[in-house]
Amino acid sequence: MNEVDAALMQLLTSDATCMSLATEVCNTVGTEDTVFPFYVFIKQPRGDEDRYSFATRVGKRLEYAVKAVTLGPSREFAQQMADAADAVLLDSAPSLAGWSWQYCRRRGSIDYQVVAPDGTLEQHVGGVYDIFVAKE
Repeated sequence: MNEVDAALMQLLTSDATCMSLATEVCNTVGTEDTVFPFYVFIKQPRGDEDRYSFATRVGKRLEYAVKAVTLGPSREFAQQMADAADAVLLDSAPSLAGWSWQYCRRRGSIDYQVVAPDGTLEQHVGGVYDIFVAKE
């Protein structure tokens, strides 16, 4: 659902706290030009959980991972970034074309390290969120 991608991008990029901590927000993956630290969000693969009223789809439940990605051995800054994103996403109410954002709830955590080819550590810290939208 591209409307949800656009809403997540808008929520994170328009928040002063989030953007004071990050260089950018990336949809799915950063590029070669992406500079640390940054946020990334990605729709998670899962079975559809659409809600129907007879033959008409009236709602859709989606799952997204939203995480901070930083460089270095300490995960404290990545956690600070993740907490800022969490504060923005929970109880958010962005507008969507043709849909009504019902809720965004955190249902899991992301916390791992990746060793980059040059030997530096990347910290990945964030959450997995259930998002439910209803047809207007």
